[in-house]
Amino acid sequence: MLVALVKVILALSLIAAFRFVLRFKPRFDAFFKGRSDVWLAFMWVSLRLVPFLGLYTILNFKATSDLIGFYNGAVAAEQGLIPYRDFVTVYAPFYSYLTAIPIQFWNDPRAIIILMMVVEGLAVWLTYRLYRLTLTTVLLYLLLPATLLLCVIGGQEDVWMWAFGLLTIPLIQRNRILSAGIVLGLAMVATKALFVLFVPIIFFWVDNKVKLLVGMLLVGGPVLAWLYTVGDWTFLMPIQLTQDPLAPNLRSVLHPILGVLLDRFPLRLFNYMALISVVIISVSTVLRWKKAGLPYPAMLARAWVLVYTLIMFLVPSAYAVYAFGFMLPIVAGGLPIWQRGRPLTVLLLFNLLTTVQPTAWWRLGQRSYFFSDLTSPLFLLEYTMQLGIIGCLLYFVVTIWSTTQPLAQSVAGPGARPRQAY
Repeated sequence: MLVALVKVILALSLIAAFRFVLRFKPRFDAFFKGRSDVWLAFMWVSLRLVPFLGLYTILNFKATSDLIGFYNGAVAAEQGLIPYRDFVTVYAPFYSYLTAIPIQFWNDPRAIIILMMVVEGLAVWLTYRLYRLTLTTVLLYLLLPATLLLCVIGGQEDVWMWAFGLLTIPLIQRNRILSAGIVLGLAMVATKALFVLFVPIIFFWVDNKVKLLVGMLLVGGPVLAWLYTVGDWTFLMPIQLTQDPLAPNLRSVLHPILGVLLDRFPLRLFNYMALISVVIISVSTVLRWKKAGLPYPAMLARAWVLVYTLIMFLVPSAYAVYAFGFMLPIVAGGLPIWQRGRPLTVLLLFNLLTTVQPTAWWRLGQRSYFFSDLTSPLFLLEYTMQLGIIGCLLYFVVTIWSTTQPLAQSVAGPGARPRQAY
């Protein structure tokens, strides 16, 4: 459990730095006023590249966790193998080919972390520009424990999906719906199957749904035809392999009480019910926001956080590292008034727990607890972290669902840069 202890220390240190910047935010805003975007690059180097160099070159840490799977897939893709047919992967068909790019220059799993950091940096820059964030807000994002630790140590890729979502903003605002559909199609073949849950919020938002579908089919149709031709129905692998129970989610926290009953039903049934619920809740909420006149950028950030929190809360195969996927949307306005009061407290608690709980859960045997297991102090502590994460998710869902305020009140805070044309 030494790794978990180190993560606790790092997370608490980052939270302390975050609170310091937030406490003196007016001074930081005054300092950054009129500064060029070069400062964004400087912050990325300081809070991403420098920690990477310290951990992986000076201390010579080795890549662990999902990165080993990413690397194996990248090596297979480099050899010209076909995903699903020739090697196991739960990601989109071209994901392994993209992760094969950095290992051409450094044949090591750690090279993939650099790719993840670069993509996150691009997503940060796009969010900064499209949502008119201040440089202080960018600094606060980069200090969040779930962003730094899950990116630099975990090498997580969920922020890729938000980057594709950002690309739809100028397209939809210019009414280029066909091009937006092409972007969504590219996201579905380049990231992960999970992206399909974000498509309905955009589909039901736009008026010209036919053009959006055509755009997606222009990309997805040929790719599916190719996959079926070379591997029959093997392209269904991402769906078939996401049936293992993970934690935390609603099923995992109820298992100590209802475990005997829950285990009578196949996990696939819970997954399908959860996925349908995510779509129904998110679409109905988005339609309410559309009726209230919420601008598309505000809807996208808010809906992105809502979909991710619903996935983490309801889907039995969801786990805590998904937190990385919606921290950028949160600072873009996905969680209204996140810089103060209860939302801030919940956000920081959520960041602390989601950086530590996955490590503890994996090292304790990835258990679905029964009530008798909780007599063990370590099991009880990890289960308490699960309860804390689920409580934070519930708070996020309730807060976002009940908010319909316009973009100007939730995104462009004091010191925000002037609105830019798309």
